[in-house]
Amino acid sequence: MGLSYEASKLRRQANSLDQRQKAFKRYLLRDMEKVAKVMERLARAMAPIETGSLEKAIYARVINNFSEVKVELYVSGARSREGHPGVTVGQYADYMHNDHYRLGRLSRMKSVTNPPIEGMRARVGRLYMERAIEMGEKRFREAVTEAARKAGFTRG
Repeated sequence: MGLSYEASKLRRQANSLDQRQKAFKRYLLRDMEKVAKVMERLARAMAPIETGSLEKAIYARVINNFSEVKVELYVSGARSREGHPGVTVGQYADYMHNDHYRLGRLSRMKSVTNPPIEGMRARVGRLYMERAIEMGEKRFREAVTEAARKAGFTRG
């Protein structure tokens, strides 16, 4: 009488787990791209407008390192601002994000006419990038949960 153990079942479970992990990362990256686009649209919608150069310079991208996946929301600030020589878009973006000011006519009109983006109201004004990130964090949690469900880690 001896002790026997079937290792093929353990091997199948390890392969299944490996496949689920790969599927989870694939689904997560796809969903993170969607979250990044929503955050970009929100930041552009909340950015004050004068010439439109600030809106055109806001971008979001997904950074996929081996150990982490993150969304980077940034302003491509090296270009000079339209109609304002000597001032870069980055300098203008910093001022419009952090300092106190009164919204101009175009920004006030934009604030009133902005349609909701993904069910979220975009208010034009300062801290536009920070508010877009906060709104995107809610979508991020949903994306992780959805990717786990699609990969077979949860029931639902």
